Amino acid sequence: MYVHHWLSIQAYKDTYDGFIAPVQDKCMWREVESQWQPPKQSKKRGRPKMSRRKEQWEIGGSTSKTKPSDKIDQPRSSHGRCGFCKELGHNRLTCPHISNQERVRKKATRKTKSKCAPSCTHD
Repeated sequence: MYVHHWLSIQAYKDTYDGFIAPVQDKCMWREVESQWQPPKQSKKRGRPKMSRRKEQWEIGGSTSKTKPSDKIDQPRSSHGRCGFCKELGHNRLTCPHISNQERVRKKATRKTKSKCAPSCTHD
């Protein structure tokens, strides 16, 4: 296995072989003639992240003039609205208005279609 000479132990020892004088106080620092400037800030790549505008009823929402919203007084439902009966508090899977037979029938019709040609009669 080949390792470059710069990565060898001998090269490491040679690097720190000389005497490095410690600087005891700030008054011993050399005076630098050039003025140091902070680096210029560049734009980051990609779309900038934006925080959405929060409604008044949300935590940290703005108190400035906003559109009146009819959702301020209504608490948000944890289950949403049912797609079958359009009632709040449950979804289509847990709807009490659909019988088990209807659910089974709907699942049977959702099975994947055959990839054969329409004229194929092997089923």
